[in-house]
Amino acid sequence: MKNTYTANFYTDAEYASTDIAASNPQEALEKAKAINALQGGDGLTFDHYDEGQPVNHIEILDDDHNELVHWRDDDLLLHMAAPDLREALEFCDMTLADLEASKRKGTSRRRKSWRGTPLPRPRRPPAARRRNSPPLHP
Repeated sequence: MKNTYTANFYTDAEYASTDIAASNPQEALEKAKAINALQGGDGLTFDHYDEGQPVNHIEILDDDHNELVHWRDDDLLLHMAAPDLREALEFCDMTLADLEASKRKGTSRRRKSWRGTPLPRPRRPPAARRRNSPPLHP
């Protein structure tokens, strides 16, 4: 049995609604995502929100429409950084999983013993040890 669900589509400045016949809410969501992917919002009637949206990006262009300078608010910058932040979190998750696996294998115990070993002092090249040698970088 199919039910009728209302799908709301939101942008930062507009919204649209349409009815979708589906067996369950998840199917309705999949159909709504397909409408958006195939039509890119075409066929939907978008309305503006009652209140104006805050400006989140200002750019200054020259006569040839080249961007010279711009300003972006913190929310927009966070939105733009989100993919990189997600990738960093996935890397951290993978690294922690590797660390946990190495603890189970016992390899992390060997690493602890390496931490206590002092590093050898770097040796100067022979020319730098001579008192009357010319400087290395004039």
